[in-house]
Amino acid sequence: ANAINALKAWQQETDLGDRQELKVLPEDQPIWAQVSSSSDTRIGHGCPFFEPCFTSKLRQHAQKADVIITNHHLFFADLAVRDAHLAQVLPDYDAVIFDEAHRIEDNATTFFGARISSLQLSRLVKDAHNQLPPQVLSQAKPMLTALDAISADLGHMGTRNQSQSNDEKRLLLDTHEAHDFLQPLGDALQALRGALKQLSRHPSALERRVQSLHDTATNMLAVEHDVFWLHRHSKAVTLGWSPVNIEHKLRHALFESRRGIVLTSATLSVDGRFDHIVQRLGIDESAIAEKKSLASSFDFSTQSCLYIPHHLPLPQHPSFAQQAIEQIRELVQLSDGGALILCTSYRRCDAIAKQCKEWQWPVWTPKQAPTQSMLDAFKQHGRGILIATTGFWEGIDVQGHALRLVIIDKLPFQVPSDPLIEARCQAINDQGGSAFRDYLLPQTALFLKQGFGRLIRSQQDTGIVSILDARIIKKSYGKVLLRSLPKAYRATTLDEVKRFWELKLKSCDANLME
Repeated sequence: ANAINALKAWQQETDLGDRQELKVLPEDQPIWAQVSSSSDTRIGHGCPFFEPCFTSKLRQHAQKADVIITNHHLFFADLAVRDAHLAQVLPDYDAVIFDEAHRIEDNATTFFGARISSLQLSRLVKDAHNQLPPQVLSQAKPMLTALDAISADLGHMGTRNQSQSNDEKRLLLDTHEAHDFLQPLGDALQALRGALKQLSRHPSALERRVQSLHDTATNMLAVEHDVFWLHRHSKAVTLGWSPVNIEHKLRHALFESRRGIVLTSATLSVDGRFDHIVQRLGIDESAIAEKKSLASSFDFSTQSCLYIPHHLPLPQHPSFAQQAIEQIRELVQLSDGGALILCTSYRRCDAIAKQCKEWQWPVWTPKQAPTQSMLDAFKQHGRGILIATTGFWEGIDVQGHALRLVIIDKLPFQVPSDPLIEARCQAINDQGGSAFRDYLLPQTALFLKQGFGRLIRSQQDTGIVSILDARIIKKSYGKVLLRSLPKAYRATTLDEVKRFWELKLKSCDANLME
């Protein structure tokens, strides 16, 4: 009841209908599934709510606009359906500017692949029971019962490796096993669609969903190569297929389209070169008009200190976890909070949070609240500790004194056992390259730069970045990573960090007195 009342009040105030505006409802609030617009729920002009729908209004505005600002996900969703000659989501355009272009490969892979989740299937069955007339429901019950069983089977497939549940890793799925699941799914969906056709000559939203799922299952059944995987998140399990390489699709659908294309990001180059991004995206060197690396407007050498404690053992050492916690405590004590601790796994995030909650500073983790409300609380308090993983390495913007310390627990190497990463690495090695040198190391450099970039967000910001992983100084590849980072003041002992910080505090006090 409280959630419904909050939605009703917000509906009267909002112009966009963007769920990020309603901060009082968590992102995992179940009611969002009932009110959010998606391809599953939209039926076009036949819908009685078509005109007042926020999505309809946004699309109408987009058709008239000279400039459209959208995210990668919507752009590549549009590109994927255009490439398949199915439809288009966005209006035609003459030029594209990609911000955060280092994310293109992963985001495009999502939309040039396919996925079906147990949550999709269970919601379809539930909605069918709620929406179908008794006569049609009676005929459809055998198919709905079959879909219920198939959804449960998918859930069971996702629990076969309990040891990986904490970090939500993808699990490799054999092609034959994937096909054994998809075949009965496709048959049940086809039979259900036949029953639904009795309702009307015009397809309903429910029938469109059934058709879309059937098309997805059919397309996945046609795949003999690339990678099938399972991903478990909370109670939902997703079966997915991903192409190992997308450079050919991107070249055909995007870079050879005769549109003007600009790629921009604070983290496009590795060791001063653009070779990695050009190769991974399949860009023809002869088609590139210009490559340029611009100097930052920030003075990192005076605004920031990069502290790499030489005395810590390597991460695989049994004493690393405890020594790293002690180093974190000393750094947080020095800065008096205002700390963002970036981890590479949920397990490590939880372990550090457990220790930090025993200290005097308030602690936030992503499990506690929606991202934006948590960031707002962190900013307003000014002395907190925010401990996070994955999404917080990039994209968040906390300017000012509220964020003055960034601690990177371990180097963010991609998990080599992830089926898609493993397949990409194998493809590179098979072609005579080095997966570590040509893929894993450049990806780590880009991600590490993003993590560092959380600290300095304006010309007034100042603070400390500490990388606790000694591999960056003890392994030969660490030189590439260090050369890719901003030219901050370097410190190897805590005393050096203290001197830097004391000077910064004195400088801030002097500016305030003026």
